[in-house]
Amino acid sequence: MWPIKTCIFFAGFISSCGLSLVFPILGIVTYMMIYQLNPDDTWWGKPLEDLDIRLSLTAAVCMILGMLISSARVPKTKEVVGDWLLMLITFTLIVLASLWIGTGTTQYGDMLADKMVKMMIFLFCLVRMGGTTRNFRMVLWTFAIGTLYIGYEAYNASGSDFADGRLNFIGGPDFRESSGLAVHMAAMLPLLGVLFLSTKKWRWKALLMIAGVLAVNTIIQCRTRSAFVGLIVGTIIAILILPRKQRLKVGVSIIAVTLGMFALADEHFWIRMQTIVGHETYAKEGAIQARLELWGAGWQMFLDHPFGVGIGQFKQAVEQYNTGAEMYAFSIPRRVTHNSYLLCMTELGIQGISVLFALFSLTLWKLYLCWRWSRIEGDSSPIKLYAYGCLLAIVIYSVAAAFTDRLYTESFWWVMALPVCLERAAARRFAGMLASDEQSIAEESASVDAGKDHDPQDSYSETRWTPVPRRGLHGSVRHLNPAREIPVPESDTLVRISKPSFTEMTHRKHRRRKRVSENLFAGNTPKTVTQLGESTDTISHAVESLLGSSTGDIRMFDLEEGVGQWAARTDSVTISYSGQLANGVVFDTADHEHVELNSIMPELSKGIRTMREAGRRRIVIPAKDTSEETMIFDVTLLAVHE
Repeated sequence: MWPIKTCIFFAGFISSCGLSLVFPILGIVTYMMIYQLNPDDTWWGKPLEDLDIRLSLTAAVCMILGMLISSARVPKTKEVVGDWLLMLITFTLIVLASLWIGTGTTQYGDMLADKMVKMMIFLFCLVRMGGTTRNFRMVLWTFAIGTLYIGYEAYNASGSDFADGRLNFIGGPDFRESSGLAVHMAAMLPLLGVLFLSTKKWRWKALLMIAGVLAVNTIIQCRTRSAFVGLIVGTIIAILILPRKQRLKVGVSIIAVTLGMFALADEHFWIRMQTIVGHETYAKEGAIQARLELWGAGWQMFLDHPFGVGIGQFKQAVEQYNTGAEMYAFSIPRRVTHNSYLLCMTELGIQGISVLFALFSLTLWKLYLCWRWSRIEGDSSPIKLYAYGCLLAIVIYSVAAAFTDRLYTESFWWVMALPVCLERAAARRFAGMLASDEQSIAEESASVDAGKDHDPQDSYSETRWTPVPRRGLHGSVRHLNPAREIPVPESDTLVRISKPSFTEMTHRKHRRRKRVSENLFAGNTPKTVTQLGESTDTISHAVESLLGSSTGDIRMFDLEEGVGQWAARTDSVTISYSGQLANGVVFDTADHEHVELNSIMPELSKGIRTMREAGRRRIVIPAKDTSEETMIFDVTLLAVHE
């Protein structure tokens, strides 16, 4: 009879694998959870050995089958591979080629090459499935639940789980030893932080807080200097690039984590951390001195073999550089490099390290694109917050990787792939907003032009509006220099759209419901994105066009769809609004202001007239030339006055 914990896990595993055939994103989640829980090395997972089932392989097969069977739920894109995945494939080919161009092959090297191919396949699936905001958030929550479990196991660790006072044998196969475990948990902290800030319900916030405390406790139990250095650098970067609207919350979170670490850390932890800066202790302590000696030998190996000695060959090849003068490097045979970048240089050569740095550069570029596009939504954009957390996770992992071997670990590459998923999700999110709005406007215009189901008494003639020379909403923008104002030129003829009849409103509601249902069940953006071009490059171009300074029509994004009367029936409305420049400077705000639509900026009037009561819309007014600036208004239509 299996233990209850074994039964619960196996039932959940079978259910997740079955559901992943219908919902492929669950295949991603299942595979990631198996990796983090590592049931093969737990007491409750031992009874499953009798079934002779490879859990991770089963989850991966169900994930791939799900993407093939339920292809409608895979985010559609013509850019099947993309630049980052293409670079990853190149890196994998370099790994495989090193088996032939290196100095030899070993069983360990063959295992690493096989593992790299499997990682590439999973990363391809992860990037494809993580390309929507909802799926990306599910991936973050998978990290959070895994961190909670690993932290709980570390909290309940027995004495046999420690070696030389440091925690080992906890978590997935790639971080069973203390250094790998601590680095992984350190990289999870910023991801937990952004989930905490973007989650509204306090029961989930409490769960994330517990996971964060357990993660910090695990890092302290590992007593790993590489993770500590990564956290220091990550904290400095976090302070330097604090999101403007989240500065207080993020600042408080950083202080809380820092104080929590000081409260949980014991004397032995700080004694070990002090050896980082104590040069006189290197020779006495041994571990740091051994790293320095190994790095010197590794550099000489790279100079002798610029195209690499082959994957998995460093441990054997480094023995040739034992001059006898080293104090610690060769005291233990077949030492590892303790430096992921040096490992890449020595085993994969100059071609490997070049592609690796190219992957890093592409990752950072995609984070920059996410930050740039998030300006469409403003400081409250979740995309900006997610990009902030991903950047910090990458910084922590990449800095710590300079002092430990992380090159062939899955969690390292998962964190590297997060910005790629986020960039696709951001492009789809903002292009979808643009496409949905343009489709609605096109339908409105088509119905007016066709004269379908409209009351002739409600129709309006063409009208030219003249803006009143007032500040902010009423025609000009106040700059940081109060003496300088940018006038808004008059617009061309504006067609006022009449209120649709009941029949037309019914047709529109039916079409809208149909589009929403198709998007929800297909995991796709509105069909009009196809008209823009489904490749990420084309979508990116569409989003970028909103942020430029070139002349163009206004852009409107419905943040909340109204349910009341149409503003097109009248010239008098009550609104709340805020106006800001493209650089984020807010120049005007008002709450419950009664305005006459024929007395405000014509571009803004045009955007309000197609709104309904209780609706909230973002109206982007591009600059006409280089002497002006793009203006962004967030408008809530509170009431329409007859």
